[in-house]
Amino acid sequence: MLSLRIPLCTKNLKTLLIDLDPQGNLTTCFLNSPPNEENHIKLLFEKKVPVPYKIKENLYLLSSDIELSKYELQVKIESYFRLKNFLEFPEVKENYDIVLIDTPPSLNVFTSNALIASSTVLCVIDQGEFALSGFKEIKSLIENINEGMKLNIKLLGPVFNMVKKRTLNFKKNFEKVSSLYKDTAFKSFVRNSVAIRDSIEAKKTVFELFPNLEVSKDFFNVFLEFCEKAEIDLITSQ
Repeated sequence: MLSLRIPLCTKNLKTLLIDLDPQGNLTTCFLNSPPNEENHIKLLFEKKVPVPYKIKENLYLLSSDIELSKYELQVKIESYFRLKNFLEFPEVKENYDIVLIDTPPSLNVFTSNALIASSTVLCVIDQGEFALSGFKEIKSLIENINEGMKLNIKLLGPVFNMVKKRTLNFKKNFEKVSSLYKDTAFKSFVRNSVAIRDSIEAKKTVFELFPNLEVSKDFFNVFLEFCEKAEIDLITSQ
């Protein structure tokens, strides 16, 4: 759901993106070459402080690549609070309005860092049969974290991505999810489109390259619903 970043930063919300996935997909959406050492999120796990890289006005990135994976086996309890502690630094906390964290597709030390540091979690799923079980796992994990650590992490979603809108499979799973999670499930979704692939290759968003396509409208509808559920006031941020 990377295109959420553009409406946020254009609403004068200074936005920090954190790539906490060793695959580095979020980073490659912006950078053609490996990330600079000072901008790499791995520094947190070396007890150092990374410096966000400025992508454009109101939009910054802490990058990642495969090097991050070597820290995955850090199981000391303090390792799970590295990101939360970083976000509490005055120069971070007072300098950004929004922080968006991209996590790995698995439950590990990086995902745990992201969850513990978050106030709100957006769960993106595909239309396959196994997507719902993944959402159940995240929901259960967040409930355990909230109870065990006395936190109040709010789970948003599920929201469907890469949707083939006309298929019976999508219609069946969309109705099932909407029924099971009527209070949190998104009414909006993002359809599958080659425009997304083309935008990633061009290092731009679908809003910039294809503002009139239906998939751009999909992203914007998800953005509006996300802001409503996350209680982000777009009127006062303009």
